[in-house]
Amino acid sequence: SAQTQAHWQALQIPVARRTNNLPPQVTSFIGRERELALVKELLAGTRLLTLIGMGGCGKTRLSLQVAADYVETFSAGVWLVELASLADPNQVVAAVASVFALKEEAKTPLLKLLTENLRSKDLLLVLDNCEHLLEACALLADSLLQQCPKVVILASSRERLGIRGETTYPVPPLSVPQGEVEDLLEYEAVRLFVERACQVQTDFTVSNANAPALASICHRLDGIPLAIELAAARVRILSVEEINSKLDQRFRLLTGGSRTALPRQQTLRSLIDWSYDLLREHDCPRSEEPRDNCTDTGRLRCGAGSLRRELGDQTRVGGPLGYRSFVGRNSLAVGGSGSTTPSFSSVLGHGRTTAEGDGNSS
Repeated sequence: SAQTQAHWQALQIPVARRTNNLPPQVTSFIGRERELALVKELLAGTRLLTLIGMGGCGKTRLSLQVAADYVETFSAGVWLVELASLADPNQVVAAVASVFALKEEAKTPLLKLLTENLRSKDLLLVLDNCEHLLEACALLADSLLQQCPKVVILASSRERLGIRGETTYPVPPLSVPQGEVEDLLEYEAVRLFVERACQVQTDFTVSNANAPALASICHRLDGIPLAIELAAARVRILSVEEINSKLDQRFRLLTGGSRTALPRQQTLRSLIDWSYDLLREHDCPRSEEPRDNCTDTGRLRCGAGSLRRELGDQTRVGGPLGYRSFVGRNSLAVGGSGSTTPSFSSVLGHGRTTAEGDGNSS
C-alpha cells in the first residue's frame, strides 16, 4: 500500500550522491609533481585541455591523477569516458551519454539529450584516448563547450583535437639520469623501475654493481613509463645488467604487459605500431623514398629515414615546417623538460626493425 511504501522510504538511510566514476589505482603514482601543478594551472584558465604525447608516456595516468584531485572541486563531479577500446566514431556520443545513464529517445538526438542534461552542470569530463576518434571527439567537445558553459573537458590524445578554445599540454617523459649521478632515486624513471621491479621480485635492490646498468636502461628507454614498466617486469628472469645488454633487441625483450591491458599496451612494438597506424598518407615528411613506401608499415621506413636525416642542427632550431608538423601531429617529440632535441631511440629502432624485416634498408 501507499502507506507501507512511505514507511519504508522513511526508514531508508540516505545514500551519498555519487560524484565520480574514476577507477581505483592499483599501483602508486610516481613523481610528476611539476606536471600536476602545470596541468592544474592550465585547467584554471581553459575549458578544454588536451594532454598530448606519444603512446606510453603516461597521459592517461596523469589525467586520472589530476581528475582525482578535482573530485571535490566540481559540484556535479568528475566523470571519465574511456575511448581506447571504441572503434566506431559514431559511438563516441553514446559512450559519453552512457556515463550519465542517458539513452537515445525516439524524437530527441542523443547529442541534444546529452547537452541538455549537462547544460547547467558544473563538472569535469575526462575524455581518455581520443587519437583514433579525433573528428568525433572534436565535434562532441565543441558542442559541449558551446552549449554547456560549466563543463570543463580534460582530454588525452596523441594529437590535439584542433578546435577553438583548446589548450594543449605536451606530457614529457619521466626524468632520467644523465651521465654519472650520485643518487639515482632522484630520477622519476629510476623510481618507477625500482617500484615495479619490487612488485615482481620482492628482494630487488639497487646496488653499486647494478646502478650503472639501471641508469642506462632508463636513459635508453627515453623515460617512457610503459617501456620502463615492461623492462622492470623482466627482473623475474634477468639481471639489470642483462636487461640493459638486450635493449638492442628491445622489441623482443619488452613484451608481456598486463593481460588485461589493450593489445597495443602489452608490448613496446605494438605501442609504436599503433601510433604509425594512425598516420595519414600526407603525414609522411617529404623524402627521397618513393611515395609507395609511405603506406602501412612502409610509413615506418619513410618516417624513420627522414627523421634520421633531419635530427641534428635542425631539431635544435625547430627544423623545417614539414618536420615540425610530422613530429607535432604524431606526438613523437618526447624530449624531457628543457630538452631541445627530441628522443627517438625506440621509434627509430622500430623503423630499422621494420625495414630489415621487409628486406630493405633506410
